Amino acid sequence: MIALMNTAEHDEPLLIACGRRFQGLYSVGIHPLPLPPCTMNRLDIVWPATLLWTLCVTTVLGQPPNAQRQTVGGIEFQVRDGLTIQKVAAEPLIKWPIVVDWDRQGRLVVAESGGVGWPIQEHNQLGLHHIVRLVDDDDDGVFDRRIVAASGLAFPEGVLCLDNDILVSAPPVIWRLTDADDDGICEQREVWFDGTTVTNCANDLHGPYLGPDGWIYWCKGAFGKQTHELTDGRTVTNAAAHIYRRHRSGGPIESVISGGMDNPVEVAFTPEGEAFFTSTFLVRPGNGQRDGIGHAVENAVFGKQNHVVDEVARTGPLMQPMTHLGPAAPSGLICPQSPACKRLMGVPPESNVLAAALFNLHKLSVHQLQPDGATYQTVDQDLVWTDRVDFHPTDLIEDSDGSLLLVDTGGWYDLCCPTSRIDQKTASGGIYRLSREDQRRDAAPDSRIDWQALTPAKCVDLLLDDRPWVRRHAALRLASADAAVIPRLLQIASDQDRARVDRQAALWALCRLESAPADEAMLEFLTDADPGIVQTALHALAIRRVSIPEPKLQILMDHPSALVRRCALEAVGRVADANAVDLLLGAFQSAQGDRHLEHAALDALIQTGRRDPAIAWMRYADTDTKQVAALTVLQQLDRANQLDTATLLSALRSDHAALRSIATQILADDPAAAAAAMENCTELWRTIPDSQPAASTLHTLVSSWKDTPEIKTLVGSWLGRAAELPESQQRFLATNLAKIVSQPPDRETATAITTWLTQATETIHQELLDQLGEISFGPHRNLLSKCLQQQALRVPEIVDQLTWLSPMPQGSAIDDSDLESAVVQAFVSRDAEQAFLAAKVLHRTTLSQPGASQLLQSLPEVTPRHLMTAIETIHRSGDSSLDQQLLQSLTSIRSARTLPEGFLQQQFKQASPSIRQRAERVGRELIQAPADIRTAVTKVLSDLGPGDPVRGLQIFRGNKAACSACHKMGYLGKDVGPELTRIGRSRTREALLEAILFPSARLEQSYQSTRLLTVDGNVHNGLIRDRSGGMLTLQINADRTLTLPRDQIELESPSETSVMPSGLGELLTQQELADLIALLESAK
Repeated sequence: MIALMNTAEHDEPLLIACGRRFQGLYSVGIHPLPLPPCTMNRLDIVWPATLLWTLCVTTVLGQPPNAQRQTVGGIEFQVRDGLTIQKVAAEPLIKWPIVVDWDRQGRLVVAESGGVGWPIQEHNQLGLHHIVRLVDDDDDGVFDRRIVAASGLAFPEGVLCLDNDILVSAPPVIWRLTDADDDGICEQREVWFDGTTVTNCANDLHGPYLGPDGWIYWCKGAFGKQTHELTDGRTVTNAAAHIYRRHRSGGPIESVISGGMDNPVEVAFTPEGEAFFTSTFLVRPGNGQRDGIGHAVENAVFGKQNHVVDEVARTGPLMQPMTHLGPAAPSGLICPQSPACKRLMGVPPESNVLAAALFNLHKLSVHQLQPDGATYQTVDQDLVWTDRVDFHPTDLIEDSDGSLLLVDTGGWYDLCCPTSRIDQKTASGGIYRLSREDQRRDAAPDSRIDWQALTPAKCVDLLLDDRPWVRRHAALRLASADAAVIPRLLQIASDQDRARVDRQAALWALCRLESAPADEAMLEFLTDADPGIVQTALHALAIRRVSIPEPKLQILMDHPSALVRRCALEAVGRVADANAVDLLLGAFQSAQGDRHLEHAALDALIQTGRRDPAIAWMRYADTDTKQVAALTVLQQLDRANQLDTATLLSALRSDHAALRSIATQILADDPAAAAAAMENCTELWRTIPDSQPAASTLHTLVSSWKDTPEIKTLVGSWLGRAAELPESQQRFLATNLAKIVSQPPDRETATAITTWLTQATETIHQELLDQLGEISFGPHRNLLSKCLQQQALRVPEIVDQLTWLSPMPQGSAIDDSDLESAVVQAFVSRDAEQAFLAAKVLHRTTLSQPGASQLLQSLPEVTPRHLMTAIETIHRSGDSSLDQQLLQSLTSIRSARTLPEGFLQQQFKQASPSIRQRAERVGRELIQAPADIRTAVTKVLSDLGPGDPVRGLQIFRGNKAACSACHKMGYLGKDVGPELTRIGRSRTREALLEAILFPSARLEQSYQSTRLLTVDGNVHNGLIRDRSGGMLTLQINADRTLTLPRDQIELESPSETSVMPSGLGELLTQQELADLIALLESAK
């Protein structure tokens, strides 16, 4: 029996367990509770509780306590008690459905896949996809026939029905398909919007979706750079992810949110007008987190952190997901409105709830919204789920009787999708209906409505119809009505006895009239007793950019609901009236740390500043908190140069942490301020022993100004007497040295560093060594090389010697032959710590001919993790005879099959013609993937016996496979590659095996490698880790990164070669492979 308890602070399971399983875990030293860490090369590893959980249990958190099993079409589902699931459309009626919507006759419009191919740009030229309408002729809930509305489409990723049009996203465009004669077939086709980009995974466009305000919304992902004209007159170009919106009539667009996430997919709205979205990679994978649901407040910027978020205005830290979903690949998202559908989901009719289709996890989850300050939190549970690996839900939609239709797309989609790494194409998918067991499906009214003949008054009545498609199209028709409908809409919206959702429908109809009388009518609801109605009115007035009268605005600023106050701030920001600056600054000060309130106030100030550049911001900032807001606005508008340097320097002395921080950021961006800041820097330097904030501020300023004459002199004076300084100041210098020293340092500074190195305490010199490897000493490199070697020779232990040598300047020689030989011996030793440190030394040094020969003779003993380093080191010695011997020996070394494709060709491209040809031949011989990877995986899988996850754990962290060098499980390992803590929840046995044997077969989206061609003709393959300061950092392998100036990169393109080495199947025995697979399967 295993009990799980989550702590609120760490979300870390505490295991209380007994039984044989734990006896087995203890036998290899794995403990159920965290204990002090031990060295990596010991077998009695102490194991954190989080990872033990992943080995032993499958999480049941979020699943309802009472569920029943139901089998439909050979798939066993678990369904919440009281519900039933039925398949209502399948082959031959529909195959591989993707997304759905209701047309105005109540027919289900489906985007139907024709399969997918790589590259997607070429696949799209084939036009294999369709739009079909499914018709339920006898109204029994099961679809009876299909009408092909359109064929010959590129990969469709969304459908939206508007009157007799269907908007279909098929990157790079959104098509408008028109059925002019109402026969179900779309005769006309035109581009409604062109996003201009189609990247490899085709995540550039999802949607479109209809907002309650009548605007069209869609999602943009994939980091393709797009240029768009905005409604405020600006033209913006960036590569960030976005939710965009556009008026139905066309024209410029607006950005709703942006961020660094990979793939925002679907947008859903509450009746109040609050927007939510699903997305992958909202955070960097870790601790079981990755994908989620976000609250799309106006102009928010979400994670994950990467360079694209630097291209958009921000109000502070990146917004976090409202709901974490793990590696779920969420797609469909809805916010049902009918009480019947909410009862089905197990929530009260007055609550708002989201339902999400989770592609990777084969489930439908529901998330009840609960106010949390100016945003929401959710109570989560699963409604339907299955272990069937080829059941992939992609969309869901509410029906008129309160049931849910759930789309299973089947097994066709394997574009950038590791969960589809087996042959699932026999799974044709289908559409399911989820209903309450006690629900009786009554005959629906005739869905055929003569919309052209309807009067506006009748359309108002149909706003409250049970049928979702009728409500939508009644609202669309009312948008063109005249002012005569306003009294009837006001009557409904004002009726306190009506359901809130009906009142809200009337308010949104007023909004869509887009007229001054309707706007005036909506203003009256800002004092309604129901906060939900006030929210609705504020969202409607915001999209219309209606000014709120001052008396009403003051009342709203004091409203007890933080949600209402945020919506009011958003409405003020849309108007961007300079007269509201003081009010907005006051709202920011009153936010009391509520991130969403602070964001709304700052964003409104930024919008106001864009419209009126003449605002004298600091005149309004009469408190420290208001100064924070004013400085943030000026920074985000690129107008910080308007600020007086003395004002900023004065802010550095403030007790207000946020004010110090923003002033520091602004000053750091202005090297010309360095001369005036010397007194401040000296003061900060003196207070380091007593103040961590002072150290942080000083680091930011000095690292940004390090190339100015004043800072060079100042840092030089500190280094000149470094050994005499208090330990806190020495530690500041030691831990920040690479960032605060101008490179290459002059001779005086280089001498001061090496002198300090010989005099520093053990603690300080270790921190110094960590920094020295990042400093280019240029013409003074020999000073550092000589110092490091002298220090290494003074210590007896090889680990200490290697530690001293680890920051040797690139290309340095090790002058002492015995020391050089010891480095080589350590490199090929079985001691993991020695081998790792020696690899760092060899990567930076050039061996003599005897040293390179010694390494060549020991090549069979080199672990796969360090083989690239060995080859590079031998070749760098410059002896062509050793190159010949090296290439000859590689064909007989099993670990050589783990070398990246093209590595040998790149390494020997400057060698003689004969050696180049030999390198190309050996490279081709070593990298021979089977013609049919799927068949190869099936063959290996059929030969595998049962595995033991405990032995698999030893393989995961051992030197042979070295999985933990790149991957994290629980607290063990590194985050170079995807986190594996819960990999067993979303990957099949076949998918796991393929990823191990053929890692380049399919690349996960956020781990798509990049190929860089530099101006000197070198080619580098790896993962982009950072783009900042004109530099790009590439992760080459587990242990090595490469930082290049951006202006030295001639071409950057996606790579089909994974950073993960191939050929592990050649290294591991069948039993080891089975054990490793068993570990990964149990990680749930």
